[in-house]
Amino acid sequence: MNIEEEGNRIAERVKFHTLCRLFEKLKVSGNAKSRRQILSRFIQLWEDQYAALGSSDTRPASGRASFYPCLRLLMPEFDRARPAYGLRETALSRLYIKAFGIAPNGPVARSLSHPMYSGKGTDFADILFEAVRDRCREDNLLTLKDANDLLDRLASADNSDERLDAMTQFLRSATAVEQKWMIRIIVRRRSGCGLGVSVILQCLHPAAPSLWNVTQDLSVLCQRIGEIDLLTFTKDQKGSLTPDITLFVPFRPMLCERSNSPESLCQSVISLCTLGSVDLDTVRILLETKYDGERIQIHKSGSAYRYWSRNCLEWTSSYGADGELKKGSLTPRLHEAFRVDVHDCILDAEIMAYNTWTDTVVPKTCGFDVKRSQSADGSMSNWFGGDEAGAYQPCVVVFDVMYLNGKSLTSTPILERKRLLKELFAQHKPTVSEGSLEIADEDEFDYLPEPLLVGAVYLSRWSLVPVKVDQVSKIFNRLVDTRQEGLVAKLTVGISPYLPGRRLHGGWWKLKPDYVEGLLTDLDCLVVGGYYLSVLGRKTRRIGHFICAVRDDRRHGANHSDKANLLPTFLSFCRVSNGLSTSQLKEINLKLRPHWRPYDRKHPNTGLTEWLRVTTERPDVWIAPQHSISFQVHASEITSSSSYAAGMTLRFPRVTAVREDKPWQDCLTISELSQLNKETEGKMTVQRLSVPGSGVDSDGESDMDSEVSQCSGRSSPERYNDSALGLSTSGDLTDSLSILGDDPLANSTPVKKRKLRRDNQNNWRSSAACTYEQNLTGTGFLSGFELCLLLPPDQRKTDLESRVRAFGGTIVQNPGPDTFCLVTDKLTVKIKNLIGDGLSSNTELPVADAKYNIVRLEWLSCALDRGKFVPWKPDDMWAMTKSTAKTVLSRFDRFGDSFSEPISSDELKVLCTRMASKDRAHSVHSRELTSALLDELKSLDVPILGPLFSCHILVLSGLGSSNDRHTSSTTSLFNRLMLADLRRLGAVVLHFEYTVTPEILPELVLFVAHQLGASNPQSGNYAGPKLSHVLLLQPLVYEEDTLLMNKLREQLRNSALCHPAGPLVVDKMWARQCIDSESRCPETIVDI
Repeated sequence: MNIEEEGNRIAERVKFHTLCRLFEKLKVSGNAKSRRQILSRFIQLWEDQYAALGSSDTRPASGRASFYPCLRLLMPEFDRARPAYGLRETALSRLYIKAFGIAPNGPVARSLSHPMYSGKGTDFADILFEAVRDRCREDNLLTLKDANDLLDRLASADNSDERLDAMTQFLRSATAVEQKWMIRIIVRRRSGCGLGVSVILQCLHPAAPSLWNVTQDLSVLCQRIGEIDLLTFTKDQKGSLTPDITLFVPFRPMLCERSNSPESLCQSVISLCTLGSVDLDTVRILLETKYDGERIQIHKSGSAYRYWSRNCLEWTSSYGADGELKKGSLTPRLHEAFRVDVHDCILDAEIMAYNTWTDTVVPKTCGFDVKRSQSADGSMSNWFGGDEAGAYQPCVVVFDVMYLNGKSLTSTPILERKRLLKELFAQHKPTVSEGSLEIADEDEFDYLPEPLLVGAVYLSRWSLVPVKVDQVSKIFNRLVDTRQEGLVAKLTVGISPYLPGRRLHGGWWKLKPDYVEGLLTDLDCLVVGGYYLSVLGRKTRRIGHFICAVRDDRRHGANHSDKANLLPTFLSFCRVSNGLSTSQLKEINLKLRPHWRPYDRKHPNTGLTEWLRVTTERPDVWIAPQHSISFQVHASEITSSSSYAAGMTLRFPRVTAVREDKPWQDCLTISELSQLNKETEGKMTVQRLSVPGSGVDSDGESDMDSEVSQCSGRSSPERYNDSALGLSTSGDLTDSLSILGDDPLANSTPVKKRKLRRDNQNNWRSSAACTYEQNLTGTGFLSGFELCLLLPPDQRKTDLESRVRAFGGTIVQNPGPDTFCLVTDKLTVKIKNLIGDGLSSNTELPVADAKYNIVRLEWLSCALDRGKFVPWKPDDMWAMTKSTAKTVLSRFDRFGDSFSEPISSDELKVLCTRMASKDRAHSVHSRELTSALLDELKSLDVPILGPLFSCHILVLSGLGSSNDRHTSSTTSLFNRLMLADLRRLGAVVLHFEYTVTPEILPELVLFVAHQLGASNPQSGNYAGPKLSHVLLLQPLVYEEDTLLMNKLREQLRNSALCHPAGPLVVDKMWARQCIDSESRCPETIVDI
């Protein structure tokens, strides 16, 4: 049956307006359940109409299969038959303005040319609808077939004139609603109806989601759906349905589950192995190198070849479609490598770059774009210039075969697939090292791919090793030392099949250096610029992305005397935004807002920003180094880049810490960055994993505190039943595990699982698994301890639970009388209920009278990283029991400062803040007593040592334009000494170091309130100390400064932070008189 022809039989009778009404209903529907019901009803009506027309197709679900024309509009992003349409908002705006005769300078034209998105979910199609709703026809002429024909014309158009001609015809025939939804499909490549792919496929046919994993083609998907009877597709049949891959039909590849350490990797292997009767001592995992290239699936039939990416995008035009035509950058050479008896096959591989000068396989970070390596005329084309473009060519590293000579191999064990893979190529010569069962030394692991046809085809080498942490760690360290991307581990027991679309619990794992905490070095980079956040297409005034730079410490032969008073040169290096919480972003914006300056993108590297060197990546605003902060940035590797002045940038950067304590002069230099890049070859790996049993940790120090982990009192690892893996058990265990439901698809977000009910934990563990875990763990400092991790049910919690079990601990989901401690990362409602009435608003120190010991997540992470118990400190706790508090608080004072342990600068800063907040709580009462004592001493003619004790002085460095005048370093020093003398005389000095502008006045009032200890300055019952003086370090010269000062005094009076008459405004002359006479002199009021 021709799916498109059968579908068009109905599509010719159904108006496109009908589908648009369906989209409208789906978009405004309140919840997912109602959306599914609406779509299911529409599909049922479609099937009924197809049956009423009559058809020669006798397949049981031919009516559902005929839904193909409508499915293409519901899921336009997955319509592989249509490439990009080549029309965006700008071209469509011009077309509509011209076609409807809209005044080019009128408000409607401006709304189209410069759209302003005013509401949640508003897009260009909504603005266009409002602009043309009164200018379009009202009768419905277009059918679903007409809509698909229009999209076909746009996709096949050779130039913009053909596209505009097709759109012009559509404008004359479509209503405003039809144009809105068609524009949405063209511009966004999405229907915008609010339904995800899985929901749409589930409504179409229960078998569709499983078929979609192996059929990333809507036409083929509908063909297969037609053969499955909807009525007889029961749950049992659904479970037994194993759709298979097809030649020249793209499918979702099998992906690797992430592991954060060799321990968690081995623990995951054991979790799958203990599902069945498997002797864990005989289990082997297959280890091979993780290559840093582009994942690709290669389909071959005779001399015909087709290539698809991991996301099922076709790349055949880049590499060539025919191996005998000698056209293409890869296919002719790949065709030569196959044996003559290999007619058709499907390979899973990695596209890499081959350097013809060095005769080596290099990763994609070399700068060579392996996806677009050939131009239309067949010549090599890349962003490299001249001779350098010819130095690289694409090559392929093959690591799996899923289809061979008409037979699918997805259910074939992996070791058998590896054996068949060797025999595909004529140039292959078996080596002795392949398939070795043991590895005595990590140096024996050959990490380089085996060349089958040099420069074209390579075979991934692999080895079998026992499931032991020391074995995995040795090989991983070997790969880290040789600057490889990481390690891939594959399960070999059971069926060990190839599962398209599977990531979690499929038997494949990956381990990379950037997944393991502490292996990669972090870089301290200076923030030199920022980018405004965009919300609904409009830029806000908030900075959400930052550009960081490194200091240029190279000698350029300039005259030192000429540059003595200038800033050093900084080179733009990376753009970063990930890793910062919302509160951190708010705090950074608040602190840096007064110092941001607009960046002149048209004249870079000149004027005020001559010190900041940029290339193509230019910020919206810039900031001077002396006012900026440093970020501690973590990334996976360093890559070459022409977008930044440093000539390199970071891959996947994220901020791990804001280094406000680090002077801007101490940020990373270009020499240090170049040295790191050279020594690590861009991988940034500066440490190795510690190998259990060797007695040496990652820093080369002996660890004598390791303990042998015990099996008793330890809960079993999580288990997942999967008949596809060939590891399922029998009896009650199988029945209990069957409630887990469908397997998760390949995506980056773990699917939530229904928790298993465990009446008796000890019955879940077999003696073999228990004995094997004793060999798995290297230390047991948590042996005998029961922990409860109150964290979101994501991959992080799963990894932490695995690590706790690896160190001998027991995990429970709800705390009990034997629970050692609860671990959490924030105070949720559940945690507050567990703490009870002892919880106060001050959460900086732990509650000392709680039912449970509740510790912070940072403590557990630190203990697991060190592999030993870390004594508790007050900063590690949310709450403590009475017995724990007695022990902990005997070693710390009331501020959390240890009596014996050293303290870092960051901890000292937190401690001082805490002491200040504690002192403010008692400041009102203490100052009242002190004032009464001073009055008594005055009456007795006793000399006063603190004559300015009752003064609270707000010091302003400058107001508005008065701060434009240059302040010398000598003047700045005298000002600091003067403020120190005022404090010596007893005054409380509130120094506001930033320039006061009208926009910053509310923040200045909050600053004063915070310094005075007022939690709510607007309330009239504030009885704390009052602001008495405002000291101006620079005189008021301009009229706008005087107006600004009056406005400040008015806001201070309204906030109840000063006396009703307002604070006295004084200058430096009054301050010097007080200091010289060491008494409070009469105020010389500044005339404002």
